[in-house]
Amino acid sequence: MSPISYSLLLLVLVSVRYVAGQTAAGLGPCRNATGPIKCSPFSLNIIQEIRAPASLVTNSTCSDEFYCARTDPFINFANSPVICQTCASTSPEAFSVAGLSDVQDIPLIERTRWQSGVLPTRETSVTLTATLLRPFVLSSFQVDYYHTIPQAVIVEKSVDFGQTFTPYVYFAVDCLGAFGILPRNDPDAIRPTPENPQVAVCVTITNADRGGSIFYNLRELRIPTLTGDVAVQAEISIETDPELADWLNATDFRVINLGVTYPNGLVGNSSFNYYSASSLSMVGQCQCFGHARLFCEAGNITATGCMCEHFTTGLDCGICLPGYLDVPWRPSLLRNPFECQMCECNNHADFTTCLFNATRYAETG
Repeated sequence: MSPISYSLLLLVLVSVRYVAGQTAAGLGPCRNATGPIKCSPFSLNIIQEIRAPASLVTNSTCSDEFYCARTDPFINFANSPVICQTCASTSPEAFSVAGLSDVQDIPLIERTRWQSGVLPTRETSVTLTATLLRPFVLSSFQVDYYHTIPQAVIVEKSVDFGQTFTPYVYFAVDCLGAFGILPRNDPDAIRPTPENPQVAVCVTITNADRGGSIFYNLRELRIPTLTGDVAVQAEISIETDPELADWLNATDFRVINLGVTYPNGLVGNSSFNYYSASSLSMVGQCQCFGHARLFCEAGNITATGCMCEHFTTGLDCGICLPGYLDVPWRPSLLRNPFECQMCECNNHADFTTCLFNATRYAETG
């Protein structure tokens, strides 16, 4: 059997298994003793889970350029010796973007990493773009920079599979100088609120002359002050606020590095004109509209999509199964799971061939 035929057969078998699972009696991932309930996939580090070759790309990777680096850019950075060599002297693939996505539960200095080519000026920008292959609901973002942190960084997102991008969050040593935006900790800064969640703030970068991280919680200040069950209240906020839900949704994102930071004591040395990072993390959930518990299968996101329940189907459980069109599809909510309902044809037709009639539904409910 050819690889393509085998893949198609596997996809059919997986689809049959999950459709059968939705029709089986008893409790399932999205049901309890009282009936259907809203359910959402578990959060995951999307970049580590996506293994498709084109999912993470850059416009610059070090090859045979001569560069210099401190041997310890983290702990003993001020007194660490400088070594100079070519990227190719390590291995041709040593500094590819693959170094950003491997699982690395080890000290920063021992990690694999991506490194850009040596740039003509310190102001030259370099972009990292992640194609998520499907819609996700995002929650946090982090980059672990290896040698130094850039002078400024823009994180942008797309909701239309990379056709357009909008700013998500800014980072800068000098927010006002780089972007004309007051840093988020300034009393006069414009901040996101539950009423206006789609505000991209600027986070101040500190200690840029050494290795370190930039991090941002994408829900910060956008969820109302909570009491009681915080997780439930946050979920209700996302359900009932289309602007907040839109803010958290993305199909792609990119990191634009703007301005090399020289290591302490080595300002102006052009052999340090590059960017380097050991990890890129974006945490989120597959967008399944509350109709799936299981997350997208690791390494195979495009093949399986959401493991849909509630008699829904599609990449993101965004439509009802054939034969379950008695009510219109809707996103599942905590107060109402909106499970798709079997067609009632009164024995006059095969229920699997029924079509939803909006006019008739409006008349009869």
